[in-house]
Amino acid sequence: MNRLKLFLALAAVIAFTSAAQADLGLALGVKGGSLGGGVELTKSIWGKFNVRAAMNQLPYTMEDSLEDKDMKYETEINLSSWSVIVDYHPWNGVFHLSGGVINNGNNFVTRMSSTKTYTIGGRSLTPDDQGELEVAIDWEPMAPYIGIGWGNPVEKGKFFGINVDFGAMLQNSPNIEMKGTKMMAAMEAEEATLEKHLKGAKTWIVASLGFSFHIL
Repeated sequence: MNRLKLFLALAAVIAFTSAAQADLGLALGVKGGSLGGGVELTKSIWGKFNVRAAMNQLPYTMEDSLEDKDMKYETEINLSSWSVIVDYHPWNGVFHLSGGVINNGNNFVTRMSSTKTYTIGGRSLTPDDQGELEVAIDWEPMAPYIGIGWGNPVEKGKFFGINVDFGAMLQNSPNIEMKGTKMMAAMEAEEATLEKHLKGAKTWIVASLGFSFHIL
């Protein structure tokens, strides 16, 4: 909800500026890609420069198990971000160079549990006895963005546009948190090892396809 309020506030600022300078153009669009699906406002600010404010969301849950069915996995993928990006059109066409900042709320939560009963020392250990392990992965909230793209939603004389962007969000190494119950609690000791293995995951490839409407 806080992200929605912030995005609406940005939209209000852009719309107010456009009302004062109606010749600069304003476009509203929808998009989808590696950050999820969302809405985007684009405004021409000066000459060859546009500014875009966008909000993206995509919650998704998937379940899987190993081939031998000994373990069950449930993963929640929560894509959530907002961004402010400046586009530079060097040749006054659709090609643009982009740079800006993305508020990165993306996170993953995986829950692992056994599906098999084991007998150890004459004692049967059911999946409930063994417990569950939860692994949560997220990143620091702010990350710079650089990229290229094709499309100019506020191009004069053009009502509808198709926009493609490709770039990278330069995030920090992910934060890892492991929580186990019952016997799975012993796996929490592997948190530092997992953080070490994922230390290099500092780049999120951003690719999107969008449709825009020049509304002012």
